Amino acid sequence: MRFWVLSAALCVAATVSLGQSLAQEPAASGQSTRPLDRNNPNTVICKKLPPPTGSHIGPRMACYTSREWDRIEREAQQGYRDEVKKSYSLSPQ
Repeated sequence: MRFWVLSAALCVAATVSLGQSLAQEPAASGQSTRPLDRNNPNTVICKKLPPPTGSHIGPRMACYTSREWDRIEREAQQGYRDEVKKSYSLSPQ
């Protein structure tokens, strides 16, 4: 269980940083791209997620609204915090 929660937290962190770097890159054709409106909760943001560890399958794209990405990140952070608290309570004193 811990492995999945930590994996999810790492995936979210990686996708957030990847998404921010992709959003800041100009278009390859030389045309400027319209900046993402992150204040609008209905803006759809697509991010490239890393492939599963040990998989030969390439990365996959995930498209969610800004509101959904925020919820996914909050859930991953909360799951990580819960696992850390649980590990402290299980450690020998």
